[in-house]
Amino acid sequence: MIRLDLLKLEAKRQGLSATSAEAESSLQRDPFFSPNGRFDAERWRLTRLSQPEKFAAAVAASGEQLAARRLDERMQGRFQPEAAAITAKATRQLRRAFTEDLSLRTGDFKGTYPEPRESEIATFYRANLELYRQPARATLSIAFINDPPMTEAERQNPALAAAWKQRMKQAADSVIAVVRSGKSLEVASARYGGPRPDVTVIPDNFPGYWQGDAALNAKVFASDVDRVLDNAVPGSEGWLVVRVDRVTPSAVSPLASVARDIRARLREDARLHHTERDARALYQTERNALVQPAWTIRWAAVDTSLVRVPDPSEADLDRWYRGHLADFSSFDAASGTIVAKPLREVRGEVVARWRRDTRMAIARAQADDLYRAWAAGRRAPALETTWRARESAPSPKGILDWWECASVLLRWAGPPRCARRWAQ
Repeated sequence: MIRLDLLKLEAKRQGLSATSAEAESSLQRDPFFSPNGRFDAERWRLTRLSQPEKFAAAVAASGEQLAARRLDERMQGRFQPEAAAITAKATRQLRRAFTEDLSLRTGDFKGTYPEPRESEIATFYRANLELYRQPARATLSIAFINDPPMTEAERQNPALAAAWKQRMKQAADSVIAVVRSGKSLEVASARYGGPRPDVTVIPDNFPGYWQGDAALNAKVFASDVDRVLDNAVPGSEGWLVVRVDRVTPSAVSPLASVARDIRARLREDARLHHTERDARALYQTERNALVQPAWTIRWAAVDTSLVRVPDPSEADLDRWYRGHLADFSSFDAASGTIVAKPLREVRGEVVARWRRDTRMAIARAQADDLYRAWAAGRRAPALETTWRARESAPSPKGILDWWECASVLLRWAGPPRCARRWAQ
């Protein structure tokens, strides 16, 4: 209306007007004079004769509106763009482009190690498909059949609790029967508050209130969509009537969704091991120049504490006692003579020292036997097994790791002998 009034004022300002005949012709098309789209000449004549002032005002208003419409048409013709331009503009506004992009954060690029190539990401993905396998998923609607709830008396009485569970089981079976008759689960379980929608489960993760066994769990993923399970599922309190709304089988995630994780994994591996890779690459190119004699060290540590010593005989003790009699003798000032303690008084010490000396002798003899065998180029399987002989990996002559030598030789040679053996 405001726009029309403005057009009327502008038409008057510009001196635009319609003739009386044009105004009357336009007024004749008014619904008052043309009911149902047909001009009523009698009504026109009666109105013109009985209400000349109103009729004249209506003709004048019709003329102003006609002038305003003509001004509007002139302005539209002057300012309206060409149809081709309008079509082109509308096409540009309606056109849509769909793109895919890979967003990389500048902070991820350190510049101190090589970035993983796209081919490496694809290769890692193909070699580790099982890492990105998503488990099967099922979306359920679950109706909880537990009304009226169990009373405190029923909880404390096993017989009453069993009877309550049986009543809830019968109610759950009734809901399933109603669904089988054609009703929806929402209608069948309305008395119990309706089903809880959008419950997502995977084969090894069901809600805490779900107490179904493995067979029932498997039926969830084998069921048809939009189907209620044939049997109610036991719940933590009451029974569950379950409808399977959607099942998504297990599948490997597409590369596009895991590429960022793979890139981060390979980037971290490159950060930690890029120097090792460079060294290996250099070794492969220079390995022919590194060919030289190598040493292999075989060693065994003879531990005297592990040597088994038999029980001594009386002759062994007497022989050892007489050979060390000076250790048990002392000067008697009263008699002016050397007095020796009898064996029976020092028997415990004699037995302990005999065992120690015998153990050292056996260990030394076995070590010498092993040394003579190795020096002659032979092996001594029994002794090597007893003393757990070991061999080092071949190490090039001249660059044998000092700590490896020390760890081998310090067990039985000590620092001075280790140094001499290293020099050898």
